[in-house]
Amino acid sequence: MDNLNSFYPTRHLTIGGKILLIDGLTGTGKTMIMRIVSGLNNMQFPKFDYTIEHICILYSLNKLELNSAITLLRLKIDQSRYDYAISREVNFRYKDLSSILHSPDRLERFISLFKNDDYPFDQEIDPKTFALITHQLLDSSKVLDEAFPNKIHRVLCMRHPLYLFNHWSSYIDKHGKSTRDFTIWFNDNNSIIPWFITKNNKDYRDSDHSSKSALAISILTNRSMDFVDQIPEKAVVVDFEKFVLDPEPYVTKILTLLPGSKNKILDSLRKENIPRFHINDTVNKKIYLKYGSDKLRTNLSHKQDYADLKDNVFSKLNAAAKREFNIAIERYEERFKLWY
Repeated sequence: MDNLNSFYPTRHLTIGGKILLIDGLTGTGKTMIMRIVSGLNNMQFPKFDYTIEHICILYSLNKLELNSAITLLRLKIDQSRYDYAISREVNFRYKDLSSILHSPDRLERFISLFKNDDYPFDQEIDPKTFALITHQLLDSSKVLDEAFPNKIHRVLCMRHPLYLFNHWSSYIDKHGKSTRDFTIWFNDNNSIIPWFITKNNKDYRDSDHSSKSALAISILTNRSMDFVDQIPEKAVVVDFEKFVLDPEPYVTKILTLLPGSKNKILDSLRKENIPRFHINDTVNKKIYLKYGSDKLRTNLSHKQDYADLKDNVFSKLNAAAKREFNIAIERYEERFKLWY
């Protein structure tokens, strides 16, 4: 190339099929939704892919130009789809909730391990929906719509801020301190903060882990509300509390978005103990206990449980966190209403 600057990256050929984005804050029930939709027609078992998240985030923060972001996303998603088809880089760890061993097509993935390279994998990939689970991408995911016009479908998972607190409080201190955390961090006046803290930075830096949790949830809940207001037609918004108590309206919307068998979804719901009598009546898995699910109580009425949890959480927060958390709670309840 005589002048490298006159060229820009591109990938004009991409694998066909829909792309399903299961997005929402950490702790909003995305892995639950993952297992529920995994049995839909021509659905690739949903997977996590942090690189795709990182590209979207860096572009949204103006750290990556548009052509580069689009090209990287097309390359990465096509690579992920092909790798899945040939059973390369597939998660076979049984204890992981996202393990292929919990997938309806686990036998097919085993068989693919032994197919020759000249097998026409492309013909199998094209009609399938590529399902991706992401962590609080929200509006930063809009670059995917530019990379894959008319292909992006979304299930956006929401949950009341109070009921996210224990989960976030159990993990917030790992941001910037653990090599096992794959969140993008930024250096702000010699403090490491996660990428989504774009305002009230000083409040966040000066807070303990409880108030940091509340501030992070507040910022992301408000971004979620903004995104819900502008979310495209090919999307279903799932507010956790009403979904686990009465899933029928949401199942109807999901089946409108993506073809599949209602009976398969209902079977998956039963395995998740849905519908539930109480929103805290979760399936007892060790990973949920790790994030404080055992602190949520089912022996109280919904109203009393809510009141006790609110008193307990707010007793741990500084003034700035109380203010922001209350705003986020009020906005969530205005949009989705209370479930009792």
